[in-house]
Amino acid sequence: MQVKSLILSAGILTATMGFAMTAGADHHAETAMDPESLETYVGYVEYVWLNQGENYSPEGFSDFAGTWAAELSAMNESKSSFSYTPKDQNENYDLLMRNHYSSKAARMNAWQEYESAGVADKLQAAHPEMVFRVKDAPGGGLFGFYQFQPLELPKSAVIVSANPDQVPHMAVASFCTFNEDMGFADLSTVIEAAYLPWLAGLEQDGGYDFTIEIPDFETDRYNFLWLNRHQTAETAAAGQAAFRETGADVAAAFDRVFTCTQQAFSDGRVLHLSES
Repeated sequence: MQVKSLILSAGILTATMGFAMTAGADHHAETAMDPESLETYVGYVEYVWLNQGENYSPEGFSDFAGTWAAELSAMNESKSSFSYTPKDQNENYDLLMRNHYSSKAARMNAWQEYESAGVADKLQAAHPEMVFRVKDAPGGGLFGFYQFQPLELPKSAVIVSANPDQVPHMAVASFCTFNEDMGFADLSTVIEAAYLPWLAGLEQDGGYDFTIEIPDFETDRYNFLWLNRHQTAETAAAGQAAFRETGADVAAAFDRVFTCTQQAFSDGRVLHLSES
C-alpha cells in the first residue's frame, strides 16, 4: 500500500500555499512542487460555515438542498456537496457545507458561475432565512484544503447516495499539529507502517475511509486535518471501540509524530453528487 505521495514537505507547502510550517520544517525540506500533481491527491475541498436562519428546520433545509442540487445540475456543476451537522454545539457555526472539486481552479470557476447565475438570490427567494454564510468569520467563512488519500485502502469506502431518505454517514474530524522535528514524511511513514496494517487486520463491517487535508491558507493553529468517514454512527462507534481495544501501538506511533485536537463528530448528508 503506497502512501509515499503523502510526503508533502515544507518546500511544497511554502511554495504553493504560503503555509506556516512548524519547527521541523528545515529537517524535511524538499523540492517545491504542485500538490495537485502528487499521486495521492484526490481533490480540492472547501468548507463553508453556515448558521441557521429564523426559518430553519430540518425539513426546510432538505427542501433547500433539493433546490441547491437542481441549480447545480442546471449549471452542469461538476462538484459534490455535503452538509455536516455537528453532534455537539459549535461556537463557530451551526452546520458545514463541504464541497468537493477536482482542483482549486475548478473551485474558482464554480464560484464565478454560481455568482453569475444568481443562485444565492434564487435560494433566498425560494427558502428565505433558511441558512446564511458566516461571512464575518476568518476567510469569509470559506476554507479550502488540498485533499490526499493513500493509493489503496484496506477497507471498503463509505458509500453515499443523494436519496432523500439517505442514512447519514458519520464524519470524525481532528486538527493536528506536528511534534518537534516531525513533518509530512513522518506522517506518511506512520500511516503506511502502523495504521494501514491495523486497518487491514480489523474484522468489521461497514464502509470506512479517511483523508489528510492540508489548508490552502495561512494558519499557525494546525498543520493538517485528519477526517475519518464511517458508513453510520453505529459503525463509527464500533470502529472507535476497536481502536481503543487493539490500536494502542498505532496510537503511540501517532503520538510520536503529531498531536491532535479532540475529535469532532458530525452527521454527514449528501446535497449533490457529481457524475464526473
